[in-house]
Amino acid sequence: MHILAHDEIETTSSDSMILTNIAFLIVLAGFVIAFKMWGAPLLAMLSLILGIVWDLGIAALVVGRLNIITAMMALILIGLGVDYFIHILNGYTEGRAKGLSGEEAAVYSMEKVGTGVFIGALTTATAPGGSLIWPKLIVMSEIIIRETLLIGRNWPGRLAALC
Repeated sequence: MHILAHDEIETTSSDSMILTNIAFLIVLAGFVIAFKMWGAPLLAMLSLILGIVWDLGIAALVVGRLNIITAMMALILIGLGVDYFIHILNGYTEGRAKGLSGEEAAVYSMEKVGTGVFIGALTTATAPGGSLIWPKLIVMSEIIIRETLLIGRNWPGRLAALC
C-alpha cells in the first residue's frame, strides 16, 4: 500500500472512531431526553453496538480491509440503526399508555409497526445492492456489498436485542 494511502486510512479510522463515539453519545442523550427514560435507550444503544461489531466482522470476512469510505460505516450505521428503534419504542410506549403489560405492549408494538419497520429495513438494504447492476458503479462494489450486508443484517440483531 502506498505510504500516503496508509496514512490517510489511519487518520480516517482514528477520526471516524472519535466521530462515532460523539454521535453515539448525542443519540443516547437525545433518546433519554425525548423518551424520558434510561432503560430502553440503553438497550437500543447496546443493540447498536452489537450491530457495529457484526458489521466489523462482516467487513473482515467479506472485504478483508478498510478503506476511507468503509471506515465511516459505523458512523452511518448509528443513523440507520436507531431509526428502527424509534418506531418500535413509540409503539411500545403507546401500548403501555393503553394499560397493556410489558409483554403485551411489545406484541402490540410489533403488530402495529413491525411490518412497516421490516419492509423499510428490507428496502434500505436492497437499494445499495440493486445499484450493482449499473456498470459505472461496479468500481464501488466493495462498498455497496458491505453496505447491503450491514443494513440487512442489522434488523434481526436489533430486534433480538430489544426483545
